[in-house]
Amino acid sequence: MINERVLRSIVREILLVEGMKTVGDLPDVVKVAVRNNDKGGFNVFFSDASGNPAFRAKLRPQGSLVIVKPPQEVGNCGGALEVSASDADDGWGPLLYDVAMAVATLSAGGLMAGHDGITRDAKGVWDYYMTNRGDVEKSQMGSIEDGGDDTCDQFLASHMDGDWKSSSLSKRYKHKNASEFLARLENSGKLIYV
Repeated sequence: MINERVLRSIVREILLVEGMKTVGDLPDVVKVAVRNNDKGGFNVFFSDASGNPAFRAKLRPQGSLVIVKPPQEVGNCGGALEVSASDADDGWGPLLYDVAMAVATLSAGGLMAGHDGITRDAKGVWDYYMTNRGDVEKSQMGSIEDGGDDTCDQFLASHMDGDWKSSSLSKRYKHKNASEFLARLENSGKLIYV
C-alpha cells in the first residue's frame, strides 16, 4: 500500500505536468520578459511587447519570478542564484522557471530554490526538475557546515524532506541547452530583454 505522502507527491506531479503551459500556449500579445534587478539577479515576468508587466497591461497570463544572489550566510551554493519570490497564474509558473533557469545558467552557477521557504506548488516544480527533466543538469550541494564553494544552507531541505541529500531543494540546476532555448524563444518573438 502506498503511503499518503507518496500518493500526494504523485498527484502533485500529475497535476503539474497536466496543467503545465508552454511558450506555444502564450497569446501573441504576451511575452516573457527578463530584467536585471538590484539584488544581483533578475526578474522574469509576463509582459506586453514594451516590457510592461502583464498585470499592468491587463493581459493574461500573469506571473513573475524574482531571482537574487543568496545572502552570504546561506553559502556560496556553487554560484547559483535563488528564487526569492514567485507567483503565476495556474500552469504558467514552470515556463517562467525554465526561462529563469536558462538565464541563471548563462549568467551564474545555475538556479536553486529560495531559502526563506517555498510553497507546495514550487516544491513540485523542483521535484519535477530533479526526477523528470533530462535537459536539466542537477548538482548536489554540500551543507554549509562542510565549507567550500558548492556548499549551501540545507535547513529548508532538511525541514521539508528529512534527508536533505535526497531533497530537490538541496541541488542547483542548470539548463543543458540554455543558449539554444533562449535564442529559440527570442527568435520566435516570445522573449524580450528589458
